[in-house]
Amino acid sequence: LLESLRLLNRDGNTDIIVDLGVCYRELKDPARAMALFDEALKVDPKKQQALYNKVVVALFDQKDMGAAKKFLGEYEKAYPDDPMSEQVKEQIEKAGAGK
Repeated sequence: LLESLRLLNRDGNTDIIVDLGVCYRELKDPARAMALFDEALKVDPKKQQALYNKVVVALFDQKDMGAAKKFLGEYEKAYPDDPMSEQVKEQIEKAGAGK
């Protein structure tokens, strides 16, 4: 399936790959979702939705606070003034306070 998407996606549009990653997240396959977000980031290292989704999957699906913080740092570096980073940071702090 991914190879078919790559053939359809010859113009470098990573939206399809990110959307497929979101589908795998919904199917409770966070590892495959992360692999697809990484695939999109190989094409576009600043792909906003892929960076954001990596934070979300690490925090909520993989329950990996360290990875979530790392990915949030990457997101903030790419998008320092984006309000979504502040929202995710608050969610990470809430998740950390619950432990």
